[in-house]
Amino acid sequence: MTTEKLTQGYLKELLEEILEAFDSEEPETWEWYVELFPDELCETEGYYIHDITGEYGDECDRYCPENILAVEAIKHPELHPLMAQLLEKITAFNAEHDTMWVSEEEQAGNSIARELCKYDKKYLPLYYEFIKTNDLDHAVYQPNDLDEVYEKWEYSPEIMPLLLYMTENCQRSLDYGGLAEGICKTKEDAQKYLDAMAVYFDDQWHFETADSAEFDDAETLDMMLSPLFKTLFELDGTQMARFVLAYNNSMANGEKPTIEQLLAAA
Repeated sequence: MTTEKLTQGYLKELLEEILEAFDSEEPETWEWYVELFPDELCETEGYYIHDITGEYGDECDRYCPENILAVEAIKHPELHPLMAQLLEKITAFNAEHDTMWVSEEEQAGNSIARELCKYDKKYLPLYYEFIKTNDLDHAVYQPNDLDEVYEKWEYSPEIMPLLLYMTENCQRSLDYGGLAEGICKTKEDAQKYLDAMAVYFDDQWHFETADSAEFDDAETLDMMLSPLFKTLFELDGTQMARFVLAYNNSMANGEKPTIEQLLAAA
């Protein structure tokens, strides 16, 4: 099948069929979802390789029919509401049952979320609700997808909860130094990130004052802060530990941490 045959009408019909299946059938396994995609779509020319650059090199083996559907459907704004409905259906299924997969390595919905959010940031809250239902202990493509979205919107308030949630909860992102690594190039960037963290944590955590660098949340906070600030401000391990402790205590006291304050404490 050639991409020329993936017309708006063809894609609209396919999206409607998938949505109808969610309403009329009981999804059981990831094979159920994959089988909703016709074989001809899975054999679309030029789509066996999903072109991702960076740590994966120039080519990445990302063969999944949902990726083909998402990349082609996003070209037609009239189809975006249907794409959003599909993402909502997958999110609801994940929340009630377990994470739905589209292949042995890719969780369902990721390609839809990525393309919607690269097109319009109004979909970022939907992406956030979706990613919270993913099995992030077995994430493969999510950090890379979010990187693509971040490149489009950077410090948009809508994307920061996504970035912080993934940095906190996705082991793969931590294995590669954290999603946030490299996004702070100046002190001003770093303060923007700290401000976003304060908003994020206001709904997520309860901070308690600590007397030493060894406290319950020290490791998690270090994973979220070190990738940004350790290299940017040339902090050694001891200084970074004091930085993290100062951050924790500032939040526990209801204060808004500033770079100057944390660097002075380090």
